[in-house]
Amino acid sequence: MPPAEIAYTSAADLARLIRNKTVSATEVMRATLDRADRAQQILNCFITICRDEAMRDAAAADAALARGDDVGPLHGVPLHVKDIVNTKGVRTTFGSFIHEHNVPEADSVCVARLKAAGAILFGKTTTPEFGHMVWTAGAAVRAHAQWPGMLRAPSRWIIGRCGGGLTRRASG
Repeated sequence: MPPAEIAYTSAADLARLIRNKTVSATEVMRATLDRADRAQQILNCFITICRDEAMRDAAAADAALARGDDVGPLHGVPLHVKDIVNTKGVRTTFGSFIHEHNVPEADSVCVARLKAAGAILFGKTTTPEFGHMVWTAGAAVRAHAQWPGMLRAPSRWIIGRCGGGLTRRASG
């Protein structure tokens, strides 16, 4: 499957293709990460991209299929979450300087459930500070243009509170 097609394939279809071994979780993750890297250079839609961890988990997903393990409905499907959702071992800033070094010890319930279903976390998308602004550039972010949570979206786009995630999704 060409990498460009992977970007626009639904999660349900990706899971089916991975389960049927039409495409590997590793191939899907590599294409996803490559596209995320390109989007990040232009849009800064991620605060964190977990490249090494995601590739390791994708390889483990492929190995589980090769062994014939029972797998979840989202097995091998790439997942990104907004930076207001706790993710075990992955920095969660809530879009704020005061949590710049916060690394949760546990996943939020929604992330834990998605992972239990087989999804693989590959990144955290930018967010307005504490998710309370109407655009993805809170006061702390605007005060410091180099802050990683600052979304660089074209001015014609009205992004709203989910700027990083929506921008990432719209870009494939």
